[in-house]
Amino acid sequence: MMEADRDDGVRSYAAQVLGSLLSVYQGRLMAESTGVVANLRKAMFDSSSAVRFEACRAILSLTDDIMGVNTVVENKLVVDIVAALDDVTPAVQEVALHALSNVLREEDSATEVALGKSLVSTLLKILKQGDLADDLVLYTTLCLQHVGNLREGKERILRDGAIPLLTLLLDHPYESVRAAAVGCMMVTSINVQAKAEMKDVALVRLGQLVLEDPDDTARHHATATLQHICELPAGRQALVDTFGHGEGRAVVALVLGDPTYFK
Repeated sequence: MMEADRDDGVRSYAAQVLGSLLSVYQGRLMAESTGVVANLRKAMFDSSSAVRFEACRAILSLTDDIMGVNTVVENKLVVDIVAALDDVTPAVQEVALHALSNVLREEDSATEVALGKSLVSTLLKILKQGDLADDLVLYTTLCLQHVGNLREGKERILRDGAIPLLTLLLDHPYESVRAAAVGCMMVTSINVQAKAEMKDVALVRLGQLVLEDPDDTARHHATATLQHICELPAGRQALVDTFGHGEGRAVVALVLGDPTYFK
């Protein structure tokens, strides 16, 4: 048992070995019967940051495929992963966020559990910390994107005031972050209230993404978000007023499917 050893290095190495075990199919089959999951749950909250890091890496390894995701969900590890997002060590936070994004992508029930643990407010608190590593920002934003796939997730994103922060992330230098941020806006903008708020705070930046962003995914998501906004008459009018002239006419043509704006 990892917790039985008083040496931080030994416990850390034990967690690392468990991570290696979980990276292979046979190890995942044995995970529950051998007590691996129970040991990792304890190790995620060890007094040593090195042990916590290796435990979260082991959980991340487990989430690489749907079989591992199911193991995480069935053993109620989602609650523990969400709790690990409050870790004082950024490296632990980043690995936990990566694992959580993998789980939320595959399993809606996990998203429901995480929402019950105030996940959205936790994610926004992380993003507001300031100078963060690119990957930490990416996995935090991906978690928000996956949350937005559920109706309750959209409502939480709006209620907790995420739209202005997502809009700021559209200027992030890391292409994957921009794509994840606008991807979250795309899935959230199905909500009528979200369309109206994005019209007011994000329309101009979304149009600029459509015109200028080098990332195909970011441009596609921005176009789809603007199409959702334009489902409101006021949104459509705002798009035409803002981009219906000069180079911006291409944005109107793409979003509204009106080729006359290409002329």
